[in-house]
Amino acid sequence: MKKTAVRLVQVFVALLVVLLLVHTALLVLSGVTLRNAYRDLQQAGRPMTGAEIIPAEVPAGENAAPLYTSAFALLDAETIGEEKLFQCLAQAARDFSADPESGKKQSAFEQLLAREDVARALAMIEQAAARPKCNFNLQYDQGAALLVPHVQGMLKMGRILAARAQLEARRQENERAWNSIETNLRMADALREEPILISALVRVAIAKTALASIRQVADQAPPSDGTAARLMARLAAVDDPAPYMLAMDGERLFMGEWIFNLVQTPKMSDFWEEGDGPKWKLRAHDLLIGYRPARQADRAAYMRTMGEFAAQAARPWWEAPMVSDEEWEQTIPWYGMVSRLILPALGKSRIKMTELLAEARVIRIGLALIRCKAARGRYPAALAELVPEFLDGTPEDPFTGKLLVYRPEGDGFVLYSLGPNQQDEGGMAESPDNRDTKAFDIAWRRAQ
Repeated sequence: MKKTAVRLVQVFVALLVVLLLVHTALLVLSGVTLRNAYRDLQQAGRPMTGAEIIPAEVPAGENAAPLYTSAFALLDAETIGEEKLFQCLAQAARDFSADPESGKKQSAFEQLLAREDVARALAMIEQAAARPKCNFNLQYDQGAALLVPHVQGMLKMGRILAARAQLEARRQENERAWNSIETNLRMADALREEPILISALVRVAIAKTALASIRQVADQAPPSDGTAARLMARLAAVDDPAPYMLAMDGERLFMGEWIFNLVQTPKMSDFWEEGDGPKWKLRAHDLLIGYRPARQADRAAYMRTMGEFAAQAARPWWEAPMVSDEEWEQTIPWYGMVSRLILPALGKSRIKMTELLAEARVIRIGLALIRCKAARGRYPAALAELVPEFLDGTPEDPFTGKLLVYRPEGDGFVLYSLGPNQQDEGGMAESPDNRDTKAFDIAWRRAQ
């Protein structure tokens, strides 16, 4: 009996030693893996601290943010029935844009625009857009708890300005229409230095709304030569992936790092307790993320994935085929619970950014074509004829690396990028029927 007890103690001690050795090996290995992940990011030239990318302070007289905030607050302070005025105005803008031939919807939008408080708010927006800098002084150290109330206001205002431009063109108030579009583009660009992904995606959404309104307004009221030149300069600023790359760095530094630091505290245990799923599974998650080697390996996997995506997104689309979000998630190991929780929609966000680049280039060349016809009385037979009088050069399709597809068509033209599927759909525009399959081109088809 005594020998058995001694044997059991010896086995227990041996097992304990083995477990300690395994734990030590896992701790060292995961630590090395994490340090290598950070080293790779640094060698790739990515920022390593939030201080490197937080926007600089802006003098009060140059900062557009207070004016934007005041305009949004003014529209939110008033109500129509139980609905805030801002929401009513944005919905009326959406309704009119979707059906501009409806006299009822146009009248409803016009009545709201005629209100004194709306006119004051829109005047503030124009003043804000004219300022050279914009900094909302966000509390980036709050990580996933960061509040960004201005992005919703900017989204709604983007729709309102686009609809107003369309309305002004219908009224033949041509200069007012083009001024509304320029204001919209400048407002979108106010978010370019905000290093968070939601701001980058909102910037894309506002800019795309403004670009769509350029096509609509140009069909009714072609811009003057000076207006077209200003718009093309503004579009050159839109045609820039740098704000998107900055936002991805911010996603890693302000969201990823913040959450991985949080998992070391009891707060993360509370988070898992509030989650969905069987309690035993939540407990298993809690134990696993509480185990330092697993946590370090998970963090390394997240940093490696974000680094690989940054390297891929920095290359042209046609050189670095797009990886789907499902494929990115498969790069995370089975124990990467936190990584899976916080990994952004990398593939979808890259598509949105590249579509914006394509649309900006289509619009720039389209405006050059309109200027060419105004000057020469005809559209050119090929895009090369626009250089250098109307374009410095012909920008390539960001999806293929080749020239955008162009051909005169009747009295007008068709101009398009092949889009994410890199297939020539003959200039077919996006619609609810082909949106999911991406079987469309990013096109401008002009009748005259």
